Amino acid sequence: MKILWCVTGAGQFLKKCVEILDGNDNVQAVAISEAGEDVLKMYGIKLNTEHKILESKQGKSFPFCGKVCKGDYDLIIAAPVTSNTVAKLAYGISDSLLTVIITQAIKSAIPIYLLPTDISEGYSITPKGRKIYVKVREIDKENIERISAQGIKILKSPEEITSLLTGKNF
Repeated sequence: MKILWCVTGAGQFLKKCVEILDGNDNVQAVAISEAGEDVLKMYGIKLNTEHKILESKQGKSFPFCGKVCKGDYDLIIAAPVTSNTVAKLAYGISDSLLTVIITQAIKSAIPIYLLPTDISEGYSITPKGRKIYVKVREIDKENIERISAQGIKILKSPEEITSLLTGKNF
C-alpha cells in the first residue's frame, strides 16, 4: 500500500496526525501546503520523512500531481484539512498543490480520506498552548457534505486514521 499524505495549514489534530504519519511505513510521501509549512513551524513539529513535497517548491503547475494521475499512490490521506481547503474542494477550485492532488485523485478513482478540522465542536490547543473552543459553522458542515458527495471519505478524528490504517478498511 503506497500512501500519499497531505498536510494543510490546520493546527487542530496536527500533532496526533503527525504521530500517526511518522509511525506508518506505507506513507511514501507527504505533500505540504505553504500554510502547512508555516503551521508545522509554529507548533515546532518536524516530520520524520525525507519525502516531502512542498507547495513552495512546486511552481505554478504543480508537476508532482502527475504522479497521482499515473497511479503512483494507492491511497490519499489529507489530515488535518482546513475549512479553506474543504471549501475549495466543495466548489471545484483546484488552485493549490493539495486541491490539485485531491482533484486528480478523484478523477483517477484513488481512495481519498480527509480529516477536516471543522468536523466537530470541541477544544483545541493553540501553538502557545492555550486551550480554545472551536465552533463549527453551518457553511463548514455543508461543504463537508458536498465533498463527501464527491466520493471523499470523511474522518471525524485522528483515531479513525489509525483504525483505517490498521484495519485496511479502505
